[in-house]
Amino acid sequence: MGFSMKLKLTLLGTVAALSIISASQSNAHNQGWYIGLEGGANWIGDTDFTYDDSWNTTFSTMDFDTGWAALGTIGYGFERNWRVEFEVGYRDNDTDPYFAGKQPWLVMEEAQLAAVVPQLQLRNGNLTEWSFMANVIYDVPLSERLDLNIGVGAGADFAEFEDNRGFSGDDWNFAYQGIVGLTYAISNRLDMTLTYRYL
Repeated sequence: MGFSMKLKLTLLGTVAALSIISASQSNAHNQGWYIGLEGGANWIGDTDFTYDDSWNTTFSTMDFDTGWAALGTIGYGFERNWRVEFEVGYRDNDTDPYFAGKQPWLVMEEAQLAAVVPQLQLRNGNLTEWSFMANVIYDVPLSERLDLNIGVGAGADFAEFEDNRGFSGDDWNFAYQGIVGLTYAISNRLDMTLTYRYL
């Protein structure tokens, strides 16, 4: 079997692809080395949080807007429809406005209120994430050119949060994901893919 490099370019929702590698063909379109570029939408569920300051402790919920994501992969496809790949991803989501702290008139007199109100405005935040994942994927042939992709991945996620009032924080965490998608083979070296990841 000759060496084969395939480009997979994925756009969640609308999909486009182009070939940048020319090499000898393999015996099957999903065997050999491949590289992939992906871009699309990113969603984060509502998140409960606790806010502590010198006045009080408040429990609240943070709502995230739809954000965007970009990922790059390099992998190898084996016989019997198995693939392994390494993935690097970046995700960016803003929050809806949220209030951190109880309403000030519940904890102070009117004279004190006038001095502190400017410090107790609604906040806006931004969450960015870098993910580094190793994935195992199985391709289920649906037709000569169309495959159903099912996979799992594990790795690390670096998350950083900042708001417009000067707060910032970051953290590394173990991460895992489930992957499902559809791949259409345009040629032996070019796939068009629609993918969903639950990270």
